[in-house]
Amino acid sequence: MGRNGSRSRKAGNRRKQLKLKTKRAISQGRGVASGEIEREVTVVDPKEMEEDYRDEYLSVGKERDEPRITIDEGIFNNPIRDLHYHPPLCMHRTARLAEAVTLMQEHTVGAVMVQDGEKLVGILSERDILRKVLGSGEDLGRATVEQYMTPNPEVATLVDTIGRAIFLMHGGGFRHLPLVDEQHRPVGIVSVKDILEYIYSFFAHALLTRPPKPRREYTPRVEGG
Repeated sequence: MGRNGSRSRKAGNRRKQLKLKTKRAISQGRGVASGEIEREVTVVDPKEMEEDYRDEYLSVGKERDEPRITIDEGIFNNPIRDLHYHPPLCMHRTARLAEAVTLMQEHTVGAVMVQDGEKLVGILSERDILRKVLGSGEDLGRATVEQYMTPNPEVATLVDTIGRAIFLMHGGGFRHLPLVDEQHRPVGIVSVKDILEYIYSFFAHALLTRPPKPRREYTPRVEGG
């Protein structure tokens, strides 16, 4: 039997069954009838609790002693062009929603960029379609992209830092960031997945060589209520 089983057996031997008898008086007019109620209360030995918590503290201490995976903050100062960003997938603002959905399905992407001429004027994502279109009864063959796109989205350039891209996406709560040139023409798009893959590439080896089992072991114990 392993350590956990032995400890559980010892803990069980230390538990005491305490029977408490209480008396209650029930007033019935002028007379008084006495009765007894008997119940069992499980009392956990303080030594058992002390041993369980001591083991948990030791486990946490061992975790802190193990080498940690660290990332050089300098990687976030690299330009966005270092990311594996995607070329722009664009549509005119007057295009039909059905065309946009088909285009996203064909290219397996989560967003398309919307143009008026050559300039970026909006972005239409799968989230826009899910939240604004589905369930509304809208005819995808008649509605236009302009009706449901996110107008004037946050943008970045290829020379902006990766840290700025993360800041914009986190602050705005969106997963796709359009990339534009000096004339505000679309040149690409960055997704959360692109950034995660970039970060992962710096410590992939450390993650792949970690032991499969968790570092902390759960020890069942009786909890008080």
